[in-house]
Amino acid sequence: MPSYTAPVDDWLFLLNDFLRVQDQHQLPGYAELTPELCSDIVRGAARFHEEVLLPVGMAGDAEGARLVEGRVRTPTGYREAWRAYRESGWLQLSLPEEIGGAGLPAILSAVVGEMRITTAHSLAMYGSFCASAARMLHALGDPWMREHIVPRLASGEWTATMCLTESHCGTDLRQLRTRAHETADGRWVVRGSKIFIS
Repeated sequence: MPSYTAPVDDWLFLLNDFLRVQDQHQLPGYAELTPELCSDIVRGAARFHEEVLLPVGMAGDAEGARLVEGRVRTPTGYREAWRAYRESGWLQLSLPEEIGGAGLPAILSAVVGEMRITTAHSLAMYGSFCASAARMLHALGDPWMREHIVPRLASGEWTATMCLTESHCGTDLRQLRTRAHETADGRWVVRGSKIFIS
């Protein structure tokens, strides 16, 4: 049976000894970082990913998603694992406090993200854009989006996706031709061609 042991000592060396995050008080989110806090976060994330996500990730890879009566059914355990991930706070670790996050620097989410991708890549894809979409809509969205959508994205209750790939340009955003525009009745119309890679 495959196993995974998170590289806790390597991450702590990078954070505390190489990057010296504890000395970066002038940067947003770094004021509270100490070697002890980094250790607590990294070790807690390691336990969660080794014990909760790894078994679900392996089962999901073997089972896959299914289309049943017009509805997508996720692999066994995915719903519960995503709920546990959300409730544990790993998703909100580096989100700003004003939208429900812990306000810690993105470097800590990178550590947790590496563990999530390694232990349950398919499950990780479900929530890959929650944080970035929440940040973007919080900064640029209309007030109703900030009120109704951002909290659900920030908590992982809702997920988001990024649909930018076009058959002629891969992920080169400068070549995109597909456009969306709002109609008089408030609907959105998308014109162009898209392919989806994830």
